[in-house]
Amino acid sequence: MQDKPLKNVLIVGCGYIGRRVAARLLPEKSMVSGVVRSPDSMEKLADAGIRAIYADLDRLPPEIDWGRSPADVFYFAPPPASGELDLRMRAFLARLPGRLTVRRCVYISTSAVYGDCHGDWITEAQPPAPTTARGWRRL
Repeated sequence: MQDKPLKNVLIVGCGYIGRRVAARLLPEKSMVSGVVRSPDSMEKLADAGIRAIYADLDRLPPEIDWGRSPADVFYFAPPPASGELDLRMRAFLARLPGRLTVRRCVYISTSAVYGDCHGDWITEAQPPAPTTARGWRRL
């Protein structure tokens, strides 16, 4: 029987949720890299067997090693606390061309992109209608 090929995974914003996702992927023969912005977070990733990448998404260097291609990308980094756009996501995407081939991208969002639904059950089929700046940045 042949071994499963190694799957490359990049988790951007590899905090609590990112480490939980990584813990599920590591036993599945995945090479997991996590992007964090503090030495403490880098240490937590290393202790969990995750390749740590230090990157402040607000001040990305022109060249950065995101890991091996092709990769599944999980984007869990929050948007900036203010403004109308998610400039962190834009900076990350601008650094990808030619450096990492993305096979699949999973983006974590917020129900704020759907506005106030008064407690109704919503799905991704619900049209977006953000009413807050945070909801607009996530959209």
